[in-house]
Amino acid sequence: MTSTIDPVAPYLEARAALRLDRVTIAIPDPIRLDARESLLSDERVVSLILADGQAGRHDRVGHFAPGRAGWALPAAIASTILVLGDRRVLTFRMGASALRQGVLQVAYRTAFGWKRRTVSGLLVQRLVRRLAIIAIERSRRLQLPDALRPRNAIQRVLNRLTGRGRGVTMRVVANVTARTVERGLVASISAALATDNRLLPRYAFVPRRIVTVNSALAWGGAERQLSNTLLGLASRGFDDLTLLCESLGVVPDSDFFRWRLADRSIEVSALRRTAGSFVGQLRQDDVAGLSRRLSRLPGWLAEAAAPYALEFLARRPEVVHAWQDQTNLLAGMAAVITGVPRIILAGRNLAPFRFAYFQPHMRSGYRALLECPGVTLLNNSQAGVEDYAAWLMIPPERIALLRNGLDFSACAAPTAAEHEAYRCRLGIDAGALVVGSIFRFYEEKDPLLWIEAAARVARVRPELMLLLIGTGPMQSQIQARAAELGIADRLRMPGTEKLPGLPLSIMDAFLLTSHAEGLPNVVIEAQSLGVPVVATAAGGTREAVLEERTGWIVETRNPDQLGDRLLDILSDDRLRQRVRTLAPQFVAERFGLDRMIDETVELYGIRS
Repeated sequence: MTSTIDPVAPYLEARAALRLDRVTIAIPDPIRLDARESLLSDERVVSLILADGQAGRHDRVGHFAPGRAGWALPAAIASTILVLGDRRVLTFRMGASALRQGVLQVAYRTAFGWKRRTVSGLLVQRLVRRLAIIAIERSRRLQLPDALRPRNAIQRVLNRLTGRGRGVTMRVVANVTARTVERGLVASISAALATDNRLLPRYAFVPRRIVTVNSALAWGGAERQLSNTLLGLASRGFDDLTLLCESLGVVPDSDFFRWRLADRSIEVSALRRTAGSFVGQLRQDDVAGLSRRLSRLPGWLAEAAAPYALEFLARRPEVVHAWQDQTNLLAGMAAVITGVPRIILAGRNLAPFRFAYFQPHMRSGYRALLECPGVTLLNNSQAGVEDYAAWLMIPPERIALLRNGLDFSACAAPTAAEHEAYRCRLGIDAGALVVGSIFRFYEEKDPLLWIEAAARVARVRPELMLLLIGTGPMQSQIQARAAELGIADRLRMPGTEKLPGLPLSIMDAFLLTSHAEGLPNVVIEAQSLGVPVVATAAGGTREAVLEERTGWIVETRNPDQLGDRLLDILSDDRLRQRVRTLAPQFVAERFGLDRMIDETVELYGIRS
């Protein structure tokens, strides 16, 4: 169930701290109906902007668009918008629409108190950051992800200014912009990370205390490996384990794997956002010193890293183990600034410039962090190691390789009765062949290619059924494409499953069509149950199979070639039987959980 927040108390606090008169309050997270009515009854509240589905038909209430991609502002609006929640929710599009409607300022909470910014200032900052993204990556002649391609007039102007292939002048503009941005970022981040004992007391860590950090415990491969790691550490006698998440229970599935950790005395906590949350744990002098130290970072980075720094200063871990790029950088900077002795930054994919979440500080941030004592960057595939190394312009040897470890208990085959009941629930006859997959329905997974390849098989094998496990923003596109290709009646999309062994057990072949991958868990899990894999040549996928024996990699992104490979597998009973014997042995040898935990503890430098 999605949790709600109390907006009244922070509104009153902000009003007093900033001496606000008339405001419009933006609340991206769900609130109770009585809280909405309480705010609307306040004479200083001109209007509200609420989460999608909470606005109703009230003329003083606007709403965030689904996925927080934009907002619909109410007709009556104040010159100041007070944001109760993460101010990063404010997009360029939101700021532009607010400015057009007469909004002059945005107020929001930081870790050290309330802050006010002009809307025009925020827009310029976002514009410069987007220009930096394009310039940096265009200067290296790298392919931008689809999410960064032109979608509006501003983006088209930026692309023209930095467009490659438009002659020497434009390439010079891109290169000069890139060098200027990166030099400034590296210098400011490196200066902020430099040790200064005058600003903070000497760090006294708690031996064997390990704090792991991720954005959430959502349904995904990185989160599965994170929970595997924590469970494996607990089994080795580490009893001071904490997982900090930026968000838990705020959006659907953000705590999907929490149930796995519930019985193992592993603390799972949401990141505390303000210094006021640490009363009794931190002295005022410590908080003030931390604020001064963080102020050396660029403002937007300082605000984002501050909650992590407060947590580490209060908890004093011996090890901070961060997962995934944005969290790696924020938690890594915070851990260096607070003096954590051992810092592990876990990349889980190819380099971030290939994805929509890329930000211009990422390369500079990683390069600055890797110069700090005690910091280790790792990746779960050799392809990922080499991609990060090329992007960061460092030797691959500076990045540790730590392959995934499979928790076989979480991927065990179901009983015959469970297997039969699951097929029955999905409406799949006992004699039907099944091609399936498990992934998030996002662009980088290329689910439309998956559907087109499956349609190729379905045209030849009329008994074929298709099973897609997952959720995501492309679900309706998948269903529409399946209908266009005439296979909608054969496609089953039941959502997510806590235990992957159940859906995998009914698959005769597993298909993955990603554009980019780290070391995909689902490919390993499919083989652990003897399911043959067909996949595109993406990232570390090749490393996850015993090629031409348990898995087949198709080099071209061609639905017919993918479909033909699947047809070869489905028509060869003896081949599938060999895979059922060989694949589980291969997975046990290369991707055992004990091996992963051994290597993790070695990276920590702690004796288990």
